[in-house]
Amino acid sequence: MKIEPPHPGPASGPGPDRLRDSQPPATDRPRTPADPGRAPQPNDRVELSAAARALSEKLAADRPESALSVQNLRLVLDRLDSRFYDQPEVQDEILRRLTSDLGVRRSKI
Repeated sequence: MKIEPPHPGPASGPGPDRLRDSQPPATDRPRTPADPGRAPQPNDRVELSAAARALSEKLAADRPESALSVQNLRLVLDRLDSRFYDQPEVQDEILRRLTSDLGVRRSKI
């Protein structure tokens, strides 16, 4: 199968340098960081439905109180990277603490 262009010769349209000298379209509107194409409006506001507020409260209530801090998360990640948790004595301690926290009695093997 042979495909032939409808018009032989170079392609029409702007050349390969078309983007080098291009200028953004001019606008009379001021630009803001929040919305570069729209001027701030003093009457803008956001309204949340009762369902959205209820969902937000439920999600906040379900969140654990003792969330891992950024500092502790970095410590855990560093320990994972250094294979600290691969040591048998560390694994035994983790297992002991987990079974205690979960209320599971562990038999000695």
